[in-house]
Amino acid sequence: MFVTTHPVPGSVIESMRACPIEFYLTGSRRFGPVRPTSDYDFFTQDTPTIRQALLDMGFRRREAPGYEPHMRDAALVDVFTHARDRVDVQIRKSAEEFEMVCKVIELICVRPPANKVDRQTFWNGLITAVRSSRKLGQPTDWRLITT
Repeated sequence: MFVTTHPVPGSVIESMRACPIEFYLTGSRRFGPVRPTSDYDFFTQDTPTIRQALLDMGFRRREAPGYEPHMRDAALVDVFTHARDRVDVQIRKSAEEFEMVCKVIELICVRPPANKVDRQTFWNGLITAVRSSRKLGQPTDWRLITT
């Protein structure tokens, strides 16, 4: 299952659409600002099956700048990249939880900070808030909280 309403051209994207894995759009194509040079960023659940499927589609584990361990948010496990089609897939501890965080961002109409250190703090704060509300049995419909 491919979770995005944005048109996404490219052969690796078609492979992603065809497989049963849930990929969620994130990054500048979800939150803006989109530039002509923007890549495509997705996230998904961390499982050995998903990691192997990404490798089978031509993705490779990303070692490039921007995703060093000290710059990652608390929910990011790994990143795979497909250089030819400029697509990154973030491997998440909980894709469901991170999608809730993304929906909160959309509901409060705020763009994640451009500075990497500020962005890490921003994501970690929202991840903590979502985790706390779930542990306390609070509603996961964030519209109830943000209105």
